[in-house]
Amino acid sequence: MNDEAFTKKGYQISTDKTLLSFDVIFNYLDQQSYWAKDIPPEKLKKAIDNSLCFGVYKDGIQAGFTEITNPERWMQIFTPYIAE
Repeated sequence: MNDEAFTKKGYQISTDKTLLSFDVIFNYLDQQSYWAKDIPPEKLKKAIDNSLCFGVYKDGIQAGFTEITNPERWMQIFTPYIAE
């Protein structure tokens, strides 16, 4: 999908951590995912603080998230999700 088509549909992808909604991310991972169910909030906070994070936003509301760890040595993607 090209950027123009993506933005015309109201989507944005950003690595700006100030845009991330911790509560939205935590609630999804803790309550809806099978891979991070019951994750302690402190563990998620530490992971976000120490990772390259991508937020997906639809009309300004967080609709997705993923984090990439160790971007200097190798890339490993964790906790991806896109809201329905």
